[in-house]
Amino acid sequence: MRSILHDPVKSALYGVSILTEMAFEETKDLVSKCTGLGIAVPVLFLNLATPATDCSLCAQISAREDRLRDIYRRTFPRIHQTIVYRRGEPRGIRQLEDLGDRLYWDGHGRQRTEQSPGPGRGQILNLSPKFKQEARTGV
Repeated sequence: MRSILHDPVKSALYGVSILTEMAFEETKDLVSKCTGLGIAVPVLFLNLATPATDCSLCAQISAREDRLRDIYRRTFPRIHQTIVYRRGEPRGIRQLEDLGDRLYWDGHGRQRTEQSPGPGRGQILNLSPKFKQEARTGV
């Protein structure tokens, strides 16, 4: 089991955090422990981000989260970070497919790789076409 966890081709931890100072500190500890144990952390999903809008409260929250996003980028420059904005939850297979495409595909029908990164920096999640087909068909 240990050899599987240390092989980045066979396993990785995909971190999910939110844009608060406490969550950042916990994420920093998690990434540090995983790195120390030789477990790959190629992606961080920064969840529940507030989109900038005309609402003054939302704009203030978004500005605070922007500062935290910068801290995440500086602290984890080699880890790809995907921002997931606060919206209604996806409902139905079509919305789930659209979400998966935005997270894992480059908009031109190509799988994101280190050579064709999406938005953000660092290593990019790389899912096989078989995985995408299985996710779409449930097979």
